Formats: sequence, C-alpha cells, structure tokens
Amino acid sequence: METGEKKKRACVVPVCKDERFDLVHKLPMNAERADEWINSLGIPELKNHPIDELRKRIFVCCRHFRKQDYKNVESRHLNKTAVPSINLKELDNFNVIDQSVMVKSIPEPEVIVPHPMQKVQPVVQRTRVKPDTSTNSRLLNAVKRKRKSEEHLEEEVLDDNISLNISNTRTPKIINQPSSTNHYFILPCLQERPRKRVLQKLDDEVSDLLVFANLPEVAEQVKPEELPRLTMSSDCISVPSRNLRLNYFWLRDHCRCSQCYNSTTKQRSFSILSLPANVTAKSCQLTDDSLAVSWSDGHESQYSWDFLVENMCELKERQSGRVLWNAEIIAKSDVARVPLGDFMSDDNVARNVVESLVQFGVAFVDKVPPNLSCTELAIKRLFPIHKTFFGEMWTFQSGVMKENDTAYTHEALGAHTDNTYFCDPSGLQVLHCTEFEGDGGESLLVDGYRVASEIRRKYPEVYERLCSTEIPFEYVDETHHHSYIAPIIKKDNINDSVEQIRFNLYDRAPMNTLPYERIQQFYDDLRMMATEVASKRNEWWFKLTPGTVMIFDNWRLLHGRAALTGKRVMCGCYVSRTDFLSVARKMKLVD
Repeated sequence: METGEKKKRACVVPVCKDERFDLVHKLPMNAERADEWINSLGIPELKNHPIDELRKRIFVCCRHFRKQDYKNVESRHLNKTAVPSINLKELDNFNVIDQSVMVKSIPEPEVIVPHPMQKVQPVVQRTRVKPDTSTNSRLLNAVKRKRKSEEHLEEEVLDDNISLNISNTRTPKIINQPSSTNHYFILPCLQERPRKRVLQKLDDEVSDLLVFANLPEVAEQVKPEELPRLTMSSDCISVPSRNLRLNYFWLRDHCRCSQCYNSTTKQRSFSILSLPANVTAKSCQLTDDSLAVSWSDGHESQYSWDFLVENMCELKERQSGRVLWNAEIIAKSDVARVPLGDFMSDDNVARNVVESLVQFGVAFVDKVPPNLSCTELAIKRLFPIHKTFFGEMWTFQSGVMKENDTAYTHEALGAHTDNTYFCDPSGLQVLHCTEFEGDGGESLLVDGYRVASEIRRKYPEVYERLCSTEIPFEYVDETHHHSYIAPIIKKDNINDSVEQIRFNLYDRAPMNTLPYERIQQFYDDLRMMATEVASKRNEWWFKLTPGTVMIFDNWRLLHGRAALTGKRVMCGCYVSRTDFLSVARKMKLVD
C-alpha cells in the first residue's frame, strides 16, 4: 500500500492542489478497501477506472491520515484499516504524522552472535551516538587500519567525528544515528576477533556484528537490496535486506527436499509430529538465489528467495481483481460478452470470461443454440457441473411447479442468492432463457460485495453484526430437508474483505438462533441491508433472450426478476465454488 520512493508525488486530493510530497500512499490493492478510500476521498470518477491503473497513477499524501493510522510514529506504513479521513475539504486538522521523524530504513532485525562457550540471548538495543571519546577514537583508528589492510575502504572515508559506542560484551548492539539517508556498514566484534576485517563480504559467518548507521560521510554504501545478510535469534532467522523474519518451525515445516515433499503430488511426506517441537537452525548459508539451513535434528534444507517472499503473510499483497459496481458503473464496464464459436475455440476468449467473473461477478456467452445440450456444452468448456437435488442440468417453465420454489412461478423475485440452505452454496449459477412468449421477466443483478462495502462504510457496527449473527435457512419438500445456519456476510479475515453473501429473504427458516435481547437488533440490521440491496442505484436490469447464456457468481451477486406473463422456459446449472476458483487460479487470476 505504501510507497517509499524518493521521488515526490502529487496528491490526488483537490485541497492539496497537486502539491508534491515525499510520503504518499497508493490505493489498497484489495478492491473493497480501495472503494472505501475512494468513497472517503469523495472523488467518484475514480470508480470508473481499474484498481491496477489507479495504483500506478493515484497517490494520497500523509496529510489525510491521522497519526493513529500509522503503525507507529516512526513508521511509513499504514494500518490495515486506515482510510484517508482528514483535511479532505480544508487543511484544518493537524493530527498528522511528521514526515521528518520517519526513519527510511529497513526493519531492525534481532541480532545474535553465537559464541562456542556461551549461550547468548538475542538483544536489540539502540544507543545514542555520543560525543567522541578517547576510547571511541582508538576504535575508529583500529577500524581505519583494518579497512586499509583489507583494501575494502580507503582510510579517508571515515571521518574523525563519527563515534561508535561499543561496550565490552559479546552481545551485539544496533547503533542508530538520525540522518536524511541511510548508510550501512558491517563491523565484527572487535574484542573477540581483533584481526578480523572491518567490511565483510555479504556471505560472511553469522557471528559478524551487523551495524546499521546513518553516516553521511561513508563512501561505500550498501543498499538494503544488496545486503542478503542474516541474523539468528532463539526462534527465528532474520534477513533484514529482504524484510524477512522466518520462524524456525515454519521453515522446517516448509522444507521442499525430496524427503519432506513429494514434488509430483505436491504434498508433504511427513507428519508434523515427526518434527522436534524445539527444532532450531544450527547454521545458515546465503546465496543470491537461496537460503540453506542445517537443522538441529540433522536435516538439511534449501529455500529459494522467491518461495520465501511469496509465502510470507506480511509481504504478500494478495490480488483481488474485483471491481465493485452499481448500476451506473456496470453499464460502463467491460463485462465479457463473447460469441460461442470464439469461446469454444480461443483460450484467450475463454480466459476473458473467467476474468470477467472474477472482476464483475458475471459474464455472457452469446449465439448459443437455445437448448439444454448446447448450454451444457458451453459450460463444460471451462467448468465441471455441480450436481444438486435439482440435478446436473435442469430446466423449468414458469407456472409449472416442479419444485417447491418461488422461481417456478410467474411472480417477481427480489434480489437473492441461491442455495443458502446448503452447507456450501454453489459458486456459479448459469441461466439460459431458451423460450419466451409473453411480457416482463426482466433479469436483475445486484453486487452483494458492493452492498456490504457500503454498509461497512456507513454503518460499521451493523456490518460487524451481519458478519457474526448466525441465522437459519432451509428448504423442505416431500423428499428433502436442507438446513444451514450462517451469517448473512462471511468475512475473509486474511484480506479483510467479504468472501460470501448469503442473502435470501424467501429461504429463511424460523428465527430460533437468537435470544430475545438480540432479536429486534437483528431485524433492524436485516432491514438496513435489505434497503441497500433494493436501492435503485444498485439494481442492474436487463432482458435475457434465447441464445444468451448468463454465468454469474452466486457467492457475490444477488439475482432476481420482474413478474412475467405467458410461457418462459429456462435451463441452467450450478458450478461449485472450488471448481470455479481452481480454474481462475490456474489462469493466475486469483491467488
């Protein structure tokens, strides 16, 4: 989310008048969070552009975030829940973080220098750089001589007024001196190894003392990305240059050697109970491409940097790809609408359909012969069909009650999701109008993710209750009784976003899951969401005609229809959520 680039960027907020700042922030990659930012900024035209494009062009300066929006006073990083909320109309709020106190450095690691005769606990300590003393002067002279003798730096690069506070201990210390730019050099423990070189190569042994200092007169600078240097503590390996902290057990559990991992089946080959609970690293070795670890249980592991970075929760920006929409936005959006011939023969066209399902929750395939078998052929181009008690492919005619469901009537249907009474509702739904002789019957779609986002923005307490209050849904006929209890909104806690909407006012079972004290509050919250769902600005109406197959995300979009007259025949099917996401994941459209 944040950018640490030195280049100054213009702030998009009009009150800043294109003034440029050192500290600016990109819009979040997560679509729901980005939508919160855009709504808060009050710049609705930004909603007409993809998030990826906005993240390249749009920046918000630090003047629009409160101090408490940052992780700490010296941090450049926002909290996950931060939203620009101040100085949006006038520059009248001074509860902002001071850019001058922000230290532009990589995170401080835990540093430990193992000694063969002494077990040392990791210590991270900051010390102020004090005025030069005779002891420090002698140390600096020693540093100069060693640098000169090893031909790593010339004698004049160290200025006499630079002071280092080194105490008589084997425990290393991190010395921090404020400065406008960062400089790094590596200092070994001089008391224990008086003949050791001062500037070490990057692959030197772990016992070297890594010192971070902001020293304006150091000639040779080592940038963080050029410093694949590690330190070891009692429970982890830290690699400051790559912003990695690697828990020992996590590392051991993720060994990908042939003993531990079956590369053919992509499965582990061991039980977690076979690993020592207190497993630690005995030694480590770095290269530009990998980290090698020798373990206390005698095992040897090697990890690529790509694998480690890709699987660190703190570093992973999970792609969402979602575009939250209302009626105005979706009308201008590039929802996939492709002819059957291209869809069946061109992989890129098929990918466009899946991408549209990820982005907007819906896609259309045109020029499909209006019958059940051709509809099935089109869907099986991408997905296996999910069988339910309705069957695999199903067909129904309005007014002919094949099942106990309002969908089989001529009545209007309000926006809803299907299968709310299933433990795992179907992921995609497919509808194809194969015959229609009558009037009405227009189709309706509403973006449930957008509805939830609006409720969260306007009424955060209502949103939290809708995410936690479990209510019952059911389907009952002569041969089936399906029932499930779940919240209307299911949160994705890792990405702080909405994962599923389970909204169907028709399929609600008797409300027997709440005590008396909570019942009225629940109905108030449900009415709040129902009002947002039924808002005209959120409703997208259109007419499905024979030959057009509509595929939509049943975990996201609510669908409905207008009342109709005459004869209308529909066919369709379901696709499981896991099969839909599997296809999208293979196409690298979702994580």
